[in-house]
Amino acid sequence: MKIITPIELCNGGKFRYIDLRLMLIRKENKIEVKDEGVINDLAQKGIISDEFKEKIYSIYDICQKKMDKGEENILVSTEK
Repeated sequence: MKIITPIELCNGGKFRYIDLRLMLIRKENKIEVKDEGVINDLAQKGIISDEFKEKIYSIYDICQKKMDKGEENILVSTEK
């Protein structure tokens, strides 16, 4: 499972999303976590805030828990 931002419709009728370089992979009923460090790098460079970084990782944790319960297609809404 790849963690991405919501898909947006942009000018010109094109869709876009941001791949956050976070993945959860199920192997032999175990969840393997892949984090390529992009989020931490962006936070260290001040491109994203620490608050946004924490929000991303909280979504990551939600997805991991849902995968542990057997869910495969997961949609997490951050809207209040």
